[in-house]
Amino acid sequence: MKAWVEKGASYNHKGLEKFKNLKEDEVKKIVVIRHAALGDMVQTRPFLYELKRLFPKAKILLSIFSTYQVGAPVDLVDEVQVVDRKNQSLFYLRNKAKELKDIDVLFDLAATSKSYFLSFFSTAKVKLGFPYRVMPWLYDIRLLRSDFKYEAELLIDFLSLFGHKAQYPLNFFWPQHSNESSNKEIAFFMSSSTLNKNYPQEKVFTIISELAQHFTDYTVTIVQGVGESEKFLDLYESLKKFSNIRLRETTSLDELIQWMSSISLLISNDTGVRHVALGTHTPTLGIFNITVPYRNWPRYERQHECLFNKDGSFIDEKEVISSAIRMIEERAH
Repeated sequence: MKAWVEKGASYNHKGLEKFKNLKEDEVKKIVVIRHAALGDMVQTRPFLYELKRLFPKAKILLSIFSTYQVGAPVDLVDEVQVVDRKNQSLFYLRNKAKELKDIDVLFDLAATSKSYFLSFFSTAKVKLGFPYRVMPWLYDIRLLRSDFKYEAELLIDFLSLFGHKAQYPLNFFWPQHSNESSNKEIAFFMSSSTLNKNYPQEKVFTIISELAQHFTDYTVTIVQGVGESEKFLDLYESLKKFSNIRLRETTSLDELIQWMSSISLLISNDTGVRHVALGTHTPTLGIFNITVPYRNWPRYERQHECLFNKDGSFIDEKEVISSAIRMIEERAH
């Protein structure tokens, strides 16, 4: 196979020769290493869908962490390897690497110490990855993990190396939002695993109350998460005077996906719940401060907006309110 690359990736001549000797119809088994949380799992779905289109005869094994199984795209692969994230034993990791046998192509989409170990000891014919530092001895072709491109698209770049033409908009193989049939519902999820990414609750109170009064014919929903800090009971109690505000209790991921595809807009921090909305093509208004927004912002879809100040401080609540009103009203006409 020809490697369709000039200056967009790093490689060596030995790696290109291995790539050239790879025959498309002889690719029988592929390993995809993705040791990551919910948001990254969502972004992997289009890659796996397109990978199957590229190599329809191949079996795909997905390697994941034991602690990050929620949202893992197991429905799009043939086999799953679960790696104990806390087990640091070299003997254990060597045995896990031995499980990756008779592999034609390996994609390391994790860039963790354990994924490097598995990649190194795998006997895959061709290895591809995006390490954070140059590792010419580890992968045959290495892509830069850019902060300035939506990561789901970045993963597709690996398949572009094979001359693959991906379908756009990217297919997440989930229920898809339709503006014509969506409910009049604005949702909020304002928490994350990193506390300093959380938008201040007093500002959230102002935003929700203003939007509830502006859109009296819409339901404004506060979405609960799993952790105690994500229940938002105090916030909900302070807003109960508005008849169109409700609290959505934690549900299964499948139920969340189905519901998310039906709402009008999600307003959220940078978190896995927002990635679920992106995966259903539901309009999103993301609020960012410390994390780079571009990697979590599909610019090829017009229904998504990201708000952030250039100095990294939180955006003013007035701008969040005006952006939400504009997005709702534009899609209502």
